[in-house]
Amino acid sequence: MSEEETDITHNYGDALISLTEENEDSSKETFEPFVGKCFLSEEEAYEWHVTKYADLHNHNLLPSEEEHFLPSYCVIEKEDEKLILLLKEASLSIRQILRVLELEKKVKHGYLPFLSKDLYNYFDCLFRENDKNDAMDFVQYCFQAKVNDPNFQYSLKLDADNKLENIFWCPAHCFDWYQKFGDVVVFDTTYKINAYDMPFGIFIGMDNYGKTILFGCALLRDVSSGGPNDFVLINRKNGLDVTYVKMMKHPPKTILTDQDPWMTEAIAREMPSTKHAFCIWHITSKFSGRSESINAFIKRFVSSHSTLVQLMKQVHLAMEDIEETQFHNTMLVTFRGSSLRTLSPLEQEAHNISTPYAFKIFQE
Repeated sequence: MSEEETDITHNYGDALISLTEENEDSSKETFEPFVGKCFLSEEEAYEWHVTKYADLHNHNLLPSEEEHFLPSYCVIEKEDEKLILLLKEASLSIRQILRVLELEKKVKHGYLPFLSKDLYNYFDCLFRENDKNDAMDFVQYCFQAKVNDPNFQYSLKLDADNKLENIFWCPAHCFDWYQKFGDVVVFDTTYKINAYDMPFGIFIGMDNYGKTILFGCALLRDVSSGGPNDFVLINRKNGLDVTYVKMMKHPPKTILTDQDPWMTEAIAREMPSTKHAFCIWHITSKFSGRSESINAFIKRFVSSHSTLVQLMKQVHLAMEDIEETQFHNTMLVTFRGSSLRTLSPLEQEAHNISTPYAFKIFQE
């Protein structure tokens, strides 16, 4: 058994340099004496044991409540990554993801081994890894969806560098809804997909139960500086001129948009029989419930940090939610019905052919 002890302490930090003529031009020395020590002794062959340890420091230590902010402490484990990706797919925000993880790990609020900025960086890295194939995967998804159901509609516009500039797509169920309820359409571009720095436009309307429904979606390169072709979404490939009206088979009777002048030009040319109403937010401010339902509808399913393929899945989820709501409303009509206020045959006939939402408006 050897009693030899070895000091393994190495200490570097900011030197305490006094500005004198002798050392004024000398290079800065980073070695700083350190009083902490750790001694090891070799008691048997290839076995070392700690014999002495002095936990002393020549600098102030961070308090325990600040330690977890150090970069070396911020680590996202593999097990956490799986749950984080699952929660992101469910369209939870960064703040919501952190809160779920805190509850799952049973840790105090703010004491996870990573911060919100670490999650932003993590998602940013994932986006950069998938960025090269994201547009191609999206196009392939649209192509396959069109093969599976001819009612699926989509159009792509490429810029001068052959890069994706504008995208419009309409799932098959949304196409069917437009044929039934597409008399009045709202085109909203207030939401933005941060991953591509592109406004996310949605064509929405209202069904016969008074619920918000989806007619189609679009990603636009730059709405404010665009031209009228951005709205009609021209696909110049093979010389085709595919517009919203051509894809949806007929124009709406009324469309509500904001006051962008290029929309006026495009709508006047492509939809001459359509009434175009401006100042959508001025109009809907009188009906705050409808305005809030539109915003809630978008935020409930769409994440501003989504990739194209994720965005497609989120829109598909929104479509399924609308369909499920319609089934539920139909069931309620069957079992609940509506009460008559009079014995008028006209009211009875309206009751027989109208949904509860439409019949209530008729009664009022």
